[in-house]
Amino acid sequence: MSTTIRMEAGDLIQSLSNVSKNLTKELLIVSRETAKYSKSQIAKKVSDSVNITQKVVKKHLTIATVGKTGKVVDLEKSKRIPLRHFGAKQNKSGVSYRISKRGSRQKIKSAFIGKGKLNGKVFIREHLVNPRSKIRKVGYGPSPWGVMSKRGQVRLKQVAKISMVRLKQEMADRIRYLKLKKSGAI
Repeated sequence: MSTTIRMEAGDLIQSLSNVSKNLTKELLIVSRETAKYSKSQIAKKVSDSVNITQKVVKKHLTIATVGKTGKVVDLEKSKRIPLRHFGAKQNKSGVSYRISKRGSRQKIKSAFIGKGKLNGKVFIREHLVNPRSKIRKVGYGPSPWGVMSKRGQVRLKQVAKISMVRLKQEMADRIRYLKLKKSGAI
């Protein structure tokens, strides 16, 4: 499922064509700025319900190009976030982590936290049967898409509504900037 933001193109094209010769460039600038804002709003909504920072959520979101003039935040292609970002701590019996802000810490028995020799990244692995058995990679936490769609489409509709208001504001700012530039004030 995806949520797209649509607008009346007639008003935008008419107002931008009076000011600028390169309409596709201006549409791309406006949509890019709106997509950046939407990305930060999605990160804010995700970090409100999950024990993770907005910075980490933004790394797992992508801005995709739609046609020649559009940019959107692609939630469906967002990857699951590794457990190391959810406050993983190693203790005697294994590794504990906390995904939900309201829930308690969960534990993976016989797991351990290590650090890579080449890249220095922290990873979490688990012994399959006993402490001397084979090691496997531990699963991931939720993806931003999973968190946003957990309560149906409510959060997605909120972000779409906010983004629509922001799109109109970005258009007005861009038109004002182009008019000032054309008159020579800038």
